[in-house]
Formats: sequence, structure tokens, C-alpha cells
Amino acid sequence: MAGRGCLPPHADPASNALSWQWVAGTFSAKPYIFNRENLERFSNGHFCQACPLAGHCDLEGSYEDLNAAWFTGMQEDRPRLTIRPAPEGLPASASAPRKPADPLVWLTLDSLAETSPAAAVYPAARRVFLIDPTWLARERPSRLRLRFILECLAEVGHLDLGVGPTAAGVAEAVRRHQADGIAVASTPCPFVRQSAAELAAAGCVEVITGPQLVDPRRIKDLGRFSRYWSKVRSSAMRSGGDDA
Repeated sequence: MAGRGCLPPHADPASNALSWQWVAGTFSAKPYIFNRENLERFSNGHFCQACPLAGHCDLEGSYEDLNAAWFTGMQEDRPRLTIRPAPEGLPASASAPRKPADPLVWLTLDSLAETSPAAAVYPAARRVFLIDPTWLARERPSRLRLRFILECLAEVGHLDLGVGPTAAGVAEAVRRHQADGIAVASTPCPFVRQSAAELAAAGCVEVITGPQLVDPRRIKDLGRFSRYWSKVRSSAMRSGGDDA
């Protein structure tokens, strides 16, 4: 919890404090903030009426008030986030008819760990990750996000970490280590897919698909959690033993 607010003993931290909408992939770009107004409403005032912090709690105010106080300036000039159904695999131009015998594993933003599907298939292969200035300029990631990326990479062994254009940097690492191709986890990320297509034009790229949690063909851009919940509420509350 942020600031001096208190979390009731029956509350779910994943739902209230950890922005579960993003974690659960419900396609909402709106920050989900734990605020005192909701706590009082859903607990009939049980946790807040006698609180000594009443009137000066960091979590007091509407969503709009807290969003303005905490996030003003963070999303200026950024386009609204829109989620589209994920394309299947990488472009056809990024698929090669043969598999490399001694590839370099290219780690991408959505596959940074040793548990990456590509790293799992080639556990002894050299890994490479590029911090691309073009991506930095487009995405403008926060310092916390960059720190998280670097902390993930710090746990990866046999890693080449560089700064520069992704496709050129990965190709240079392939030449430096005399690898005969590249292995990369499948991803819907347009930036990665574009770089993969450039690399495939010059050599062998093996796209490795990990376990599928959902059928990507059924993903829809619902935009708001309420729309998502209206679609899944009849099945989401069933116990694990119930039939789907």
C-alpha cells in the first residue's frame, strides 16, 4: 500500500494494491487505485470511521483525484493504449525451413528470463538482449520499468547486453559468437516482430512457441473491466471442480 493508508485484513492485495487488472490481462489502460472511498463503501465504514488518519489519509479522494495527484505528466503526449487480438506467431518471413544447430538465443521484452521458451530449448546457448534507442524514444519507459528489465536480465547467464538497434545488434552478436542462427520466443509485439523479419531476411530464425494460456483468436479489445467481467462472470466464480 502507498503512503499511510491501511489494508483491511480480508482484502486481497493482488486485487487492490498490485493493479490486478494489468496483471490479469483484462486490457484496461486505466490505473486501478485502492482508495478510501471504496473501502468505506464496501465495508460499511468499518475500517475508516475511527481511523486516526481520517481527513489526511494518502488514499482519500476519488479515482480522478488520486489519478491526477499520482499520475499527472506520466502519460502526456502518449497515445491511448489499445489492445488488439494477437497475431499468430511471427510473420511468415521470420520463419525458416530449417532449425539452427548452434543458435544464439535472442531475449525480448516479453521473454526476459531463463524460462523463456527459446532459452528452455537451448539452455547452453549464448543469450543476447539489446536496449534499443528507438524503443526508448517511442516507449519512454519509467526508471522503475528499466530497473525491472535490468534486474530480470541480471538473473540470466551467458548474456550479451548491449545498446543499439535491435536487428543490427543481434546480427553482430551472431557473427561474434559464430552462431548459425537465432532462436526467439514467439511474441505479438510489433517492435520485436519487425526486427525478427529483418533478421530472417539475412539468416535462420527459429521461432519457438511457449505454452498457450488462452486461444489468441478469441481475444477481444473490451476496453474496460466491466465489459470483461460481463463476459466471464458466469464462469469465473465457479469452483475448480465445476465443469467449464
